[in-house]
Amino acid sequence: GMPPHMPRWFRRRCIAVLLLALAARALPAQQLRVVLTDSASSARVIGAIVTVLDGNGVPVAERLSDAAGSLAVRLPGPDSYRVRVRRIGRAPVLSAPRRIDADETAVVELTLASARRTLPTATVTADAGAVCGRSPDPDDRVGVLWDQVTTALRSAVLAREDSVASPMLRVREFVRTIGQAGNVVDAVLTSDERRRGRAFTAASADSLARHGFVRRGSDGGFVFHAPDEAVLVSAAFARTHCFSAPASDSGSAFVELRFRPAPGVRRPDVMGSIWIDSASGEPRRIEYRYVVPKRFLPAPATGAGGSVELMRLVNETWVVSHWLIRMPLWGETDSGTRVIVAGWREVLGEALPVDERLIRPADLPEARGVALQLTVEDDAGQPAVGALVSLDAGDSFTRTDTLGRARLIVVDTGTFAIHVRRMGLAPLDTALALLQYGTDARTVRLRRVQTLASVNIAAAGPLVNVGFHRRRQVGMGYFMDITQLRQRAAMNALQLLQNFPQLELYTVPMTNDSVPRRLDPEIAALWVPGLVFPIVRTNTNLRGEGGWCVPLILIDDRLTSPLELRALRSDEIIAFEYYPRRTTVPAEYRRSRFGDECGAILLWTAQLSR
Repeated sequence: GMPPHMPRWFRRRCIAVLLLALAARALPAQQLRVVLTDSASSARVIGAIVTVLDGNGVPVAERLSDAAGSLAVRLPGPDSYRVRVRRIGRAPVLSAPRRIDADETAVVELTLASARRTLPTATVTADAGAVCGRSPDPDDRVGVLWDQVTTALRSAVLAREDSVASPMLRVREFVRTIGQAGNVVDAVLTSDERRRGRAFTAASADSLARHGFVRRGSDGGFVFHAPDEAVLVSAAFARTHCFSAPASDSGSAFVELRFRPAPGVRRPDVMGSIWIDSASGEPRRIEYRYVVPKRFLPAPATGAGGSVELMRLVNETWVVSHWLIRMPLWGETDSGTRVIVAGWREVLGEALPVDERLIRPADLPEARGVALQLTVEDDAGQPAVGALVSLDAGDSFTRTDTLGRARLIVVDTGTFAIHVRRMGLAPLDTALALLQYGTDARTVRLRRVQTLASVNIAAAGPLVNVGFHRRRQVGMGYFMDITQLRQRAAMNALQLLQNFPQLELYTVPMTNDSVPRRLDPEIAALWVPGLVFPIVRTNTNLRGEGGWCVPLILIDDRLTSPLELRALRSDEIIAFEYYPRRTTVPAEYRRSRFGDECGAILLWTAQLSR
């Protein structure tokens, strides 16, 4: 009973609440249980996104299928319901309507096809197929790509909201200051903790849509906000952006899906690209840069932006594994008359499962092996970005990421020779004993042999890329070292190729899909409206064809396609060479009688012997 001294009005309210609670318990409840099975293996499907739709097609519940390939949902009332299932690399599945009456528990069993979904061939132009102000239709190319992206991102959101599916993550975050010359001024580990849920904190999608991604702070400065997975799949983001799929990914390992602010958006926003594995349909990386109205910032900051990387776990859930946010630091000219970008502040982070058995490297062999996670630092403890790491004397290598890490797969235990090369740091050849199967984390340090802030590469002598140094001394072309590259503040290799004599970026006209006569077969295969690639303007080339031609493009001594230039991040490049004519191309890079009449572009991401 209630205390006698309690006021009468309060006792009446308590009784009313109690009666409502008892009535709610007595109400009939409709439930739906969904069971998912793979058609080929008959195994239960784990980690699929299951959405329950009412008779009007409105979602009433959305969950991830559990380890048993099932889930149970309490329904709001009697109605006709359908179940939609989405998985990466597979076409979505929509069940037939199922009437569920009051106080009924229904079971819907779905058998899902095992065959992977083939991403549609690029046949649309870059902007003619753009979709603005809404989510793309599921039947066109843009819609198919968007469906793959949102499936992974929505899975990450649902996983972090589920206390069972959400993995425990080790979250580490760094803050790094980059000087105007590209040198690392300082790097500080700001947090290292274990937690579930969001890897990094982002503003809500509605707040970003209303107030923008760049805002003035209370102290008069500027706050740059980054989009996370919840923002990218939100209705607010779809409503305020355009999506397009450029027809330029033929023969590439990755398909690009672009986004940009919709017409009429006047506040600071973001534009960028989402890179999707063309074989598996899995989104790998999201790159973005800030689009800011004129005179909003004290000075133009075209290099401001960042990236987000996604990881698929063994339990078929997704997490945001790495992220980078780059913001400008303001300064003044020597005369004090103009504000300039004096450097950059970068926030870098990683979030990896504490239980390493959940990590699913794409290149992990089926047999037992050792996954070596190697962290490369300089002698000041700063991460060595873009270092070349190879195992034994093999030709294969990998590069360290923005946190100085590289992952190598060793198929057996034993002692192995590790070779690490990085321009500006002394080479390292060392032996590592890997005695147990599983994941082995090691850290190595390379001695600094030059100051990154120095423009004079010759100061490092033969320890720097010998070929680059020698060719620069001859002076037959145009050269940029790591300092000059960072001053350009470009987001990718394509943007670096601007403002050089005779070299320009050519965009295939949007209204012309016919291939010019006598065009080189390699370029003819890429001739699609909207494609951007470098060209050299000429009067008459050696074939008697005037106008322009495409130079040779090499990345780390490897002949490559112009398509790779957009995918190669500028912070991975440490040296650049451009030769505008065949007569200026070094002899070791002349490929054929006619193959390099337009000169050559050489990009280096690590120290090599040439």
